[in-house]
Amino acid sequence: MEYSYSRLDTFKQCPRKFAFKYLEKPDIERQTFIESYLGTICHRAIQQIYKDLALSKKMSLEDVLAFYEAEWDRGKPESFRIVRERYAEEHYRETGRTYIRDFYKGNAPFEDGRTIGIEKDVRINVGNGYMLVGYIDRLVDQGDGHFEIIDFKTNRNLPSLQELEQNWQLPLYHMGLLQMFPDLKGVTCSWYFLAHSKKMSLPRERVDLEALRAQVAGLIGKVESTKEFSPNPTALCSWCDYEPICPARKHLYAVAELPPEKFEKDAGVSLVNQYMAAKREKTEAEQKIAGFEEKIYAYCDQH
Repeated sequence: MEYSYSRLDTFKQCPRKFAFKYLEKPDIERQTFIESYLGTICHRAIQQIYKDLALSKKMSLEDVLAFYEAEWDRGKPESFRIVRERYAEEHYRETGRTYIRDFYKGNAPFEDGRTIGIEKDVRINVGNGYMLVGYIDRLVDQGDGHFEIIDFKTNRNLPSLQELEQNWQLPLYHMGLLQMFPDLKGVTCSWYFLAHSKKMSLPRERVDLEALRAQVAGLIGKVESTKEFSPNPTALCSWCDYEPICPARKHLYAVAELPPEKFEKDAGVSLVNQYMAAKREKTEAEQKIAGFEEKIYAYCDQH
């Protein structure tokens, strides 16, 4: 298997999803999640700015927004999977317009260094015979032997610097660049959060590449030695393509469309109902016990 940050991160999040996606590859109906589509189209629009600049063409804001609109319509699926049901496609589309507009106004005339790669591929040797492949959103030559990796994000939440220090994707690319260009003096890892028009960079001295290399090699070893890929249910399950067939979630789909009388008779539903009834009885008993204890202590204090 050819490894990547996204593959390893999937394994860390949920081994069962990793097995579905990269090993078993079941034939399932895939849906396009609206958040993922928004991120893809925003990336394309921003990358086009720098692609044009490489050929001495500067896009106007109107040009970039027109490109964004055309890309949105060009790859648009018949329907989107929208988990947050109170929002519609147009809400996300308008959000993307805002991201692009704010990025353009905040970064024009785009003279923050010479772009030497868009979706630049990088290969990383982490030892033990393991190689990773990755793609850098934008690679910038800042001069004097220094490169900057910039990753564009559409996250709604702005992380702290401490949280970014736990993100090992860009430091992995940092490691790969040093292997590809041994004469580099330094590499800066930066994330640009479009929802907040803010770029955050990881101080170079805080990146322990040797510790990271050992950590990633160990994680790959764990992947290759795993025999049973168990599900890890989290809040992210609702954004997973494999939710309908996952052993941790598929029962929800099996009973979702049942009429009330059949729903109540389902063996799984019946067991859960009995379990909850027993839990309620236990809670009531514990409350009674606590009440008796209080009275006993009060009696003891008195007598």
